[in-house]
Amino acid sequence: VALAFVLLGLFQMKRLTQRAIQVTPGQEPELFSLFEQSRQKLHLKKRILLYRSREISSPVSYGLLQPKVLIPEDLDIVFSHREVFYICLHELAHHKRRDALLNTLKCFFQILYWFHPAVWYGLKSLASDREMACDSLVLDTIGTASSLEYGQTLLLYAGKRGASLFSSASGIGGSHTQLRKRILQIVNYKASCASQK
Repeated sequence: VALAFVLLGLFQMKRLTQRAIQVTPGQEPELFSLFEQSRQKLHLKKRILLYRSREISSPVSYGLLQPKVLIPEDLDIVFSHREVFYICLHELAHHKRRDALLNTLKCFFQILYWFHPAVWYGLKSLASDREMACDSLVLDTIGTASSLEYGQTLLLYAGKRGASLFSSASGIGGSHTQLRKRILQIVNYKASCASQK
């Protein structure tokens, strides 16, 4: 069974990156510029590659040795520049927090303890906490003035999942329950900052 999970995870990662096209400054200057602005805003010195793919409906981050962000093919067509900026910030926050390593360990424990429901529950909670931690990092970066805009951007991905169950990738989407918790965190963040003034 463990071998089947390994093969499933490899297949899902291959499918995730299938037919992905790298975004370059020469071909897509506006999108590349927004991505670079996001990287600089988070003070990330390491080079992170940006790809787009028609195989996903929600952006994801992955890669231990060569960090990458993979976005839906029509992201910059469907969303405004400001929304794309927030999405890039969130995905790069995963790299800032070194979540690729955490995701690899998560996959290892999923495979090793595939039979244990408590482990699955714990890893699901870990994934939810990981997304909330990235939201906090983004909120600290953009400040309270933009926090509600960021929350509205998250709502656009309600119910969407870019990374599958056995994937070692992180994504901005999630279940409605997870996003409800995250939106509540954003509201509380704005309220707590307002009370400190």
